Amino acid sequence: MQNPPTTEQAQYDPLWRFPDGMRRLIREKQFLKEYYAGEYVVGPGNRGDHVTFIVVGRASLVLHDNFEKMIVDELGPGDIFGEVGFFTGGAWPSDSVVVADEPCRVLEIPTEDFELILRQEPDFVLPLVRGLGRKIIRLHRSIFESKIKRRALHDMISRQEHIFPEYYMGDYIRRRVSGRVEELARSDCPVRIVGESGVGKEGIAHSLFQMSHHGKEVFIQVNLMETEAEGDEPADPAQDPDREKDLTDRQTRLFFGAEEPGRQGGLREVPGYFDLTEAGTLLVRGVDRLTRVMQLRILEALATDSFRRLGGIHAKKGKIRLIATTRMDPSEIFPQDHPLLHAMMNWAIIIPPLRTRRREIPGLVHYYLKKYGQESHRQVERLPKETLKMLVNYH
Repeated sequence: MQNPPTTEQAQYDPLWRFPDGMRRLIREKQFLKEYYAGEYVVGPGNRGDHVTFIVVGRASLVLHDNFEKMIVDELGPGDIFGEVGFFTGGAWPSDSVVVADEPCRVLEIPTEDFELILRQEPDFVLPLVRGLGRKIIRLHRSIFESKIKRRALHDMISRQEHIFPEYYMGDYIRRRVSGRVEELARSDCPVRIVGESGVGKEGIAHSLFQMSHHGKEVFIQVNLMETEAEGDEPADPAQDPDREKDLTDRQTRLFFGAEEPGRQGGLREVPGYFDLTEAGTLLVRGVDRLTRVMQLRILEALATDSFRRLGGIHAKKGKIRLIATTRMDPSEIFPQDHPLLHAMMNWAIIIPPLRTRRREIPGLVHYYLKKYGQESHRQVERLPKETLKMLVNYH
């Protein structure tokens, strides 16, 4: 390799960092190209048939999706793009581009010529390997930092006060079902929690999550009573097969994601809740709103630890812990209509309605009296006995 030149020499000879034989080949075949700021140095749909060196200027490696771009790496003089594909034979993602951040002079060497250069100029191999090593170290550091951020994000979004900030459940019901919760927390089986609105199904679900070995992972909830539009309850397939299929497709996209054409060509993967949960716990509120076909797909995904995206061909690995809530009475659940709910019959927690556990009402009254008193800046020491008696005795 040449000794570093003076600033004046480097200005007139941008190829100073390359061996003499390589410089001659580059000049003979006119591999040196120039790009203005904002131009694609490596455009969309790149086939990976060139190895690109930044000689002068700076550029960014950018990944696109339908709404935004993400800068993955920054390239400067001496940096190379395409060497990983050259050594591995694998293509770079089709939605990735290299964009000039300022006027750039770039070497674009066809892979067959690059292979010839490596054979003829062994002195060039060592700097190339060093550059690969630096890239790997940056990647490992980035992965490590991402894991730390991911762990912190998991801890933050999985806290009960973050997910259910205004929810209160009395100690009586917690004690009444604690044994069953502890029993189910020791397994990986999907759990069904049954009860009327407001009985504390979500609080029990979070307690189950905290007691299980999944408690160190993420806890995410999806509320099908809010994510689906009004009137999106599963239809009778015999009466309205088109509506049933449309709803199934939307639910597949919601849980498993989708594969669809990208803006720059190739496939774009859209993640679903199974991706986002990734080894954690997914709480599905209103699980009875899933279509029969979707319930079967989720059953298969839980059994095989894999799923297929909407529009996808190949199965994708993904293991989660499923907790599902429903207001449906067990007597209303049949395998032909609700296969997922029926499959969870033996792993169920049933929470009785408040009217059958009235001893909890004074605690609930005290909690909400204090809560709303703080919000309205009024202090109420206690409720009149007659008022409390009326609330406890209400049918």
